[in-house]
Amino acid sequence: MFGLLLSAVIAFFHVKNWLVLAVKDEQLTIASVAQTTTEQWIASSKESMKTLAKKTSSFAGNIENNELLDALISQYTDSNQFDFVSISLEENGYYRINNWQPPSGYDPRVRPWYRSTKINRHMTINGPYIGIDDPDVYYLAVSAPLFNHGEFIGVVSGDIKLTRLESLFAKYVDPSSLSHIKNNFVIDSDSKIIAHQDKSKIGTFLASSVDLKDMTSIRLSEMNLKGEVFVAENVMYAIVPLPSLDLKIVMEFSKDELNSRLLSETVLLLVHFLIVFILVVVALFVANKNVIKPLFNFLELDNETALPNKKSFKQIVSSKFLETETSGLLLIINLDYFNALTSSYSAIVVKQLLNQVKSRVENQIGSQSILGVFSESRFVAFVPNSEICKNQDSCILGKIVETLDKPFLVANKEINLSAHVGASKFPEHGGDIEQLINHAFTAFSVSRKYGGADFSLYSDDMKAGAGKTHLILSALRNGLRKKELFMVYQPQIDARTHTMVSVEALVRWYSVELERYVSPVEFIPIAESSELVGLLGDYVIEQVFMQINTWHNIGIYVPKVAINISPSHLMRKGFCDKLQSLVQQYQIDIQQIELEITETSLMESPDIALAVLAQLKSMGFSIAIDDFGSGYSSFQYLKVMPVDKLKIDGMFVRELEHSTSDQAIIQSLVAIANNMGFSLLAEGVENKAQLRILNDEGVFLIQGYFFSKPLAADDIAKQIKAAKNHEVFYESGVEPFH
Repeated sequence: MFGLLLSAVIAFFHVKNWLVLAVKDEQLTIASVAQTTTEQWIASSKESMKTLAKKTSSFAGNIENNELLDALISQYTDSNQFDFVSISLEENGYYRINNWQPPSGYDPRVRPWYRSTKINRHMTINGPYIGIDDPDVYYLAVSAPLFNHGEFIGVVSGDIKLTRLESLFAKYVDPSSLSHIKNNFVIDSDSKIIAHQDKSKIGTFLASSVDLKDMTSIRLSEMNLKGEVFVAENVMYAIVPLPSLDLKIVMEFSKDELNSRLLSETVLLLVHFLIVFILVVVALFVANKNVIKPLFNFLELDNETALPNKKSFKQIVSSKFLETETSGLLLIINLDYFNALTSSYSAIVVKQLLNQVKSRVENQIGSQSILGVFSESRFVAFVPNSEICKNQDSCILGKIVETLDKPFLVANKEINLSAHVGASKFPEHGGDIEQLINHAFTAFSVSRKYGGADFSLYSDDMKAGAGKTHLILSALRNGLRKKELFMVYQPQIDARTHTMVSVEALVRWYSVELERYVSPVEFIPIAESSELVGLLGDYVIEQVFMQINTWHNIGIYVPKVAINISPSHLMRKGFCDKLQSLVQQYQIDIQQIELEITETSLMESPDIALAVLAQLKSMGFSIAIDDFGSGYSSFQYLKVMPVDKLKIDGMFVRELEHSTSDQAIIQSLVAIANNMGFSLLAEGVENKAQLRILNDEGVFLIQGYFFSKPLAADDIAKQIKAAKNHEVFYESGVEPFH
C-alpha cells in the first residue's frame, strides 16, 4: 500500500509539471499569433508605403491638393490597414492627412518619424511615439521618403495606434483564451515598458514592474524567435520578440486556468488511485488472474485516445481474428504533416482532434472491427469482411479518407487534415500480424509516393518497387553520411539587361554504393516519403550556406540564391529554428536567400503553411512559389500568403511557340502576378522563340538552357569574375552557353 501511495505522489508531481508545460505552450501559441500578425502587418505596410511613395513621387511638382492622391490616401485608410495616412513636403511643410485636423502651426518636418526618414533616406519604422492630441496614445509609423530626380522632397507615412495591434490578432485567437489575458504591453530592447494600459508603468523596467525573480535582462536579450513564458505567483507572462521593430510583446495571463485544471486533475488522480487501490485489494482477495487481467489491459491503452496501443492491438487481432481465420483488411491510417499540427496547436487541442479522428474512423469501420494507435500520427485497424462493402475492399478505404478530409471543429478552430491509408488482406497477403502490417505499410508508401489516390491496397506488384525503393533509401542514407551529394547552380537572368539576378541551387548525387548517378526525380520523392526528408533538406541548406560563405570569402557576391524546400521539410517541427541556427553559423545575409515552395504543398495544409511562411517572411527570407500553375491554388490563401515571386512551370513553356493555349495561360499568370504585386520568372526556356513570346508578355526573369545549364560553384564564380562590372552575364551577340 505504501508503494501505491508513493506512486500516486510521484504521479501528482508529474501531472503538475505536465500541466504547467501544456498551459505554457497554449499561452506561447496565443502570443505567437500576436507576433506573426504584427510582423505580417509590418511587411504588408512596408509594401503599401513603398507603392504610395512611388505613386506620389510621380506627381512631383503637382503633389499639393492633388485629387488623385487624396483618393489614394482614402483607399488605404478605408482598408483599415492604417489609422492615418499622410503626405508631407520638405520645401514648404505642406501636410495632407486623412481623418485628423492638425493644430495651428503644426509642422510635420519636426516630427520624429519625418526626421528619421529624412536622415535614413529609406523605408523606416518609427515609434512608438506619443500622439499630439492625447499624450496617453502611442503610435507606430511606417514611413517612406519621396524623391524627385534623386533629391529628397518629403515623406509619406502610415500610422497605427499601438492599441490597434491587439485587434489585429484577437480575431485569430480562441475567444475563451482571451478571457485569461489580463494585460498586453510592449517593451523595448532594454526591457523598458513603452506601451501599457496602466500609464504609470510606462517608462519602468519589466523586471521591476512584475513579481518575477528569474526574469533578467540577459535572459530577455538572448530570447529566441519562439519566445518564452515566465511564471510568477499569481500570473504568467508570455514574451515574444518582434524582430522588425526590435521590440517585444508581453502578454500577462491569469493563473486561474492553471490552478483550476490542476485541481481537477488532482481530484481525477485521487479517484484513479482509489480505483486502483480497490482493484488491488479485490485482486489479492480473489487471487484470480481473470480479475487482475483487466487492470493490465487498462495499462495497455493509448494515453490520448484510450484505444489499444500497438502491442495490445497486435495481441487482440491475432487472438480474435487471425487465430479464428476471420478474413478481413488490416489498415494503416496516416495523418499527414502531423508534426506541423503539434507545433501549431496546444497539446489539449491536438488531443481533442485525435479523439474526433477516432470517432469518425470508428463510425466507418463498424462495431465488429477494432481500432488501435500505432504511433503518434498513425492509427491501425482490422476490419472483418462482414463490415466491408461486398467485393469492394476499396470502398471502406475511400470512406475513411473522405470522412477525414472534412474540416474538424476543435476549440472554435477549424482544422483541416489529409490522410493516406494503406491496406493488406488476410489471409491473402499474410498469415500473421507482422506480415499484414508490413504489407499495409508498403501499400501506404505507394499511395504517398505516387499520389493520385489517397489510399492503396497491397498487391504483389508492389514488392519489386518496394525493393528498389529500399535500395535507394539505404544508399541515400549512406550517401548523406559520406557527403556524396553535391550542389549545382542554374543562373536566373534578367533578359532586359542580360544580367544574372539569382541562381537556383539544385542537388545532384553520384552513389558509390549504386555505382551510378541517381536522378533527383528518382531519389527526392523517396526521401520525402521517409524519415530522411529532414536530413536531406538540412544537408542541402547547409551545403548552400557553406558555398555562399566561400563565395563571400573570395570576393564573389551572388545577389540571390534560391533553395527548394520540400513540403514535408517545411512542415517539420523546428524548421524555422534550424534555419535561423544555420544562418547564424555561416553568417549568411538573409536577404540573399529565396526559399522556393511548391504550389501543391501550400494547398495540402494552407493554414499551417501560412503560419510557417509568415514566420519565415518575418525573419527576412524571400518566398517564391515553384511550378506555379501546375496545381490548384486557392486565391483565398494566395492573396494573404507572404509571397514575393511566382515561377511559371516549365510545362507551359515547353510548347509555347506552338500552343495558343499555353500563350493564353502565360497571359493569365502575368495578369495575376501584376495585380497581386508578385515578380514572375519562367523556367525551362530553351530557345529564342520562347524567350521572345515571354518578353512580349512582360516576363523578363528567365531560367533555362537557353541561357545556361546548371553550373558548378566554381563555374558560377568564373562567370561573375569574367562578367563586365560583375554584372553582365553574357555579352550581347554572344551565344549563351549550354
